[in-house]
Amino acid sequence: MSKKYNGETVILPKSISGKSIEASEKGFLFAFHDGKVEKYRLDGVKRLGRMTDGNIPDIVVQNMFLSRSHGYFTAEDGYVTYTAEETTNGIALNGKTIPPGTTVRLFDGDELTIPTVENADSKNDIILKCAFSPSKISLWDSMIKAQLDELTGLPGRRLFTDRFEALPRTDDTDDWLFILDVDRFKQINDKYGHSVGDDTLKTLADELKKPEHHIRLSARWGGDEFVGVVSGDKESVLFIINKLVDALSSRMIRNRFSIFVSMGICRIPRISGGNLLTETVEKADKALYQAKRNENEQVCFYEQR
Repeated sequence: MSKKYNGETVILPKSISGKSIEASEKGFLFAFHDGKVEKYRLDGVKRLGRMTDGNIPDIVVQNMFLSRSHGYFTAEDGYVTYTAEETTNGIALNGKTIPPGTTVRLFDGDELTIPTVENADSKNDIILKCAFSPSKISLWDSMIKAQLDELTGLPGRRLFTDRFEALPRTDDTDDWLFILDVDRFKQINDKYGHSVGDDTLKTLADELKKPEHHIRLSARWGGDEFVGVVSGDKESVLFIINKLVDALSSRMIRNRFSIFVSMGICRIPRISGGNLLTETVEKADKALYQAKRNENEQVCFYEQR
């Protein structure tokens, strides 16, 4: 059986079994990648891919190894399909590779896997879980909730540590860790109350989650401190960070004040193991302290002395 999608002829499987999405149910995709867990509603046509300049897919998996356009999901007539496109690393359904141009029907609990690095440990793979039934949706919602900071929805320190260690690294791109905190956060709590302080932290976390900031991994480190990982050379990283700082300063909290932050940044050494995260955070924290001492500079890089 064949069908037309976006002008292409694709093949539907001859035999199908399992539970498809019903008209009265909600279909969701849970994406596990680069230390992030994200949830997407499956309705209409949703394109999967990596965001770049001028290219913003409906389902954004911001992993450097993912293609700009990896494929697309289509929800119609009471079921969901996935159409694979021509990509470098491909995609597999329940362990079986889907040839480019092929459309497969998806069922409750199906798993799509995208390898990120050839011959690398599978823990770096991108995992996409299909959830159509209330029980599956509730299961993965609860799994996500258990791993995340209750207030902000970001990973906490322990989960960030696990995902930092599993983060894919390349030889030709530098990775940088930043740590930030909210300027005069105690005064915000004292003047406006803790509920306004909580709104400040939630708004900051929402900004960190936006894919346009190209933050590979972020977390609430504790209190009003947040950490994250970005990739690129020093100049491009500074551009990313300044864009984030500007975006935060434009966010008004209950029409009373804007969010201003100080940030310290440190390049992550290419070596792994040992106390890599602890040592990198300590250096970024020293740069943060320097940023707070500078009246006109919110962002500082750690400089080895």
